[in-house]
Amino acid sequence: MWLTTVDGFFSIVNKSPDGDDYLLVRARDEQSLIDMRERIVDSARTSDQSVLVKRGQEEGIMWNGRFWVGERRSGAGTDYEWRMSIPRELLMGYFNLAVIDLSYMNFKDHAEDVWGERFGESSHHRLTALSRVWAAVAEHWPRVVKHVGGASQEESDLDTLIQRAVEHRRASASDGEWQARLVQGDPVFDVDMLVEVWHHGTHMFDCRMGLSGMPASAAVTPVDPGRGSASDRDDVRRITEGAYVEGIGYEELFGQ
Repeated sequence: MWLTTVDGFFSIVNKSPDGDDYLLVRARDEQSLIDMRERIVDSARTSDQSVLVKRGQEEGIMWNGRFWVGERRSGAGTDYEWRMSIPRELLMGYFNLAVIDLSYMNFKDHAEDVWGERFGESSHHRLTALSRVWAAVAEHWPRVVKHVGGASQEESDLDTLIQRAVEHRRASASDGEWQARLVQGDPVFDVDMLVEVWHHGTHMFDCRMGLSGMPASAAVTPVDPGRGSASDRDDVRRITEGAYVEGIGYEELFGQ
């Protein structure tokens, strides 16, 4: 399991040396594991299911008869340098705490606020990692849902075709008859992007995106009128109305 919270980025696997009742939480940096541990220990101060115990420099938790201090180890020979073994029950408690604390509307924005205040300028490394993960999933994660028997279902409809292409780099509608592709710009870093719109294999028009308040008449560039079919004529306005404050029809766009 991959998990990202404001505490850090974690890879969680069932390979703890402490047995099946434990999981191994791995991280690129020790601070992420420290922050996860601190959140769990802090919650134990108000829990009637655990007892805080002092051992050396760190407090530990007596949980269901077992003692856990959250010891971190490094240099285990894998690509994750740091690791921490944790009882499954305590990790479930951490998930619960993360959900209780979820008050933000956008994770990347919230992380920028929290990490900027805590780490200053060095927070940009973490934020860049978040943005690149978002962009990679948006670009490569399949948008077609496969069903038993080989049938498929497209996520986009005509009204959201352009916006879905901006968000996910590719989108389709009407059983794949309409295709949209982000060919210029990046939704994370750019405010000026270009989307190609294709119908039945014909590149019909381009859409300039990212500049708020722009009408379709100024943002849409005709490329090829296609066959001028009923779907050509009916769908152009619906597609552009979904992307701009004011759409444009086939006749206006191609002058025919």
